Amino acid sequence: MRFLPLLIFVSLTSGESKPDGDALRQQIGQTLHVPDPLPNLAEKSYGKFNPAKDVAADRVSFATGYAVRVPAIVYHQAGATISRHPALIIVNGHGGDKSSWYAYSAGILYARAGGVVLTYDPIGEFERNWQQRSGTHQPDTPLEPPDLSRRLAGLMITDILQSVRYLAQRSDVDPKNIALVGYEMDSLISSFACGIETSIHACALASDRGTVIYASNAKRGPTLIYNQPLLAGGDQPYFLTKPVALWLLEKLKFPNWTRKQLQSMPESPAPGGKLEVLGSDIPAVPRADLRAIPDAVWTADQDSYVYESWRDRAKAVLK
Repeated sequence: MRFLPLLIFVSLTSGESKPDGDALRQQIGQTLHVPDPLPNLAEKSYGKFNPAKDVAADRVSFATGYAVRVPAIVYHQAGATISRHPALIIVNGHGGDKSSWYAYSAGILYARAGGVVLTYDPIGEFERNWQQRSGTHQPDTPLEPPDLSRRLAGLMITDILQSVRYLAQRSDVDPKNIALVGYEMDSLISSFACGIETSIHACALASDRGTVIYASNAKRGPTLIYNQPLLAGGDQPYFLTKPVALWLLEKLKFPNWTRKQLQSMPESPAPGGKLEVLGSDIPAVPRADLRAIPDAVWTADQDSYVYESWRDRAKAVLK
C-alpha cells in the first residue's frame, strides 16, 4: 500500500496530453474501479450516545463497494436549534480509525462549532478488522495481481463518496456545505475523492500531492483546496490546528463560531505530536463507546465489514 500512491499517479499521468476536468474525473474513476453508479446507501442506525455533555453522536453504517459496509460515528451539537448544518468528513491517517484521538477530538471540536462531523473506520481497521484491532495496516499487505491495489484505492475513495452521500441525505445537513479533510497518506485518497465528487464544497489536504489530481476541481475555483505543508517529523492531524480551523470557518460558516472567538480559543499539545491543537477541554472517549455496530449484529454479519471479505470479492471480480 505504501507504493500505491506512485502506482496511481503513474497510471493517471502516463498520457501525453492533460484531460479536461470531466475527462479526468472519468479517468480516475475508471482506473481505480470506482463503481458508477455508486451502490445504494442502505444506511442503518444503531442509537446515540453523548461523548461530551454538549455533543451527541449517532452510531451508523452504510454500504460501500464490493457489498461491504462502513461503520461510522456522526457527531453533532446536542439540542441544536437550526435545521441545516455544515458538515465535515474526517479521513483518518495511515493505521488510524474512528477511535483515534484526533478523530473523536475533531468530531467534538467541530460539533461544538455547529457542524455535523462523520468519522469512520478505513478498511482493515477497528470494526473493519476481523479481530476488531486498530493500527493493523492490513492494506499494506502485498496484493496480487497488481490490479487489486487499484481496486483497494477505489474502495477507499468509494468509502468517502458514500460518506458524502450519507451526510447529504441527513435532514440536519446542508448538502451544499460539506467539506473533507484527509490526514497522512489518506490525504492522497481524499484528493482523488475531491476530484471525482464535485458536490464537495471544500477539501483540506496535507501537502500538495500533485496538481494533476486537482485539475478536475478547477471550475469550483482556486479556494477549494487548502494545502498544509508537511510538518517536521511527518504528517500530523493538521485539521485540529488554528490555521486550518480558520480556513474551514471561512468556507463552511460554522454557526457557533466567529473568527474572533476562534482566534482566542486555547490550544494544547497534541498527544505524542509536535502540534498545538484546538480544544483543550475535549474529553477522552472510551474506545468501546466508539463502536458503531452492536456486538450481535457485527458477529452475525462479520463478512460485511472486514478486509478479507473485500479481498476475496475483489479477486472474484477479476476472475
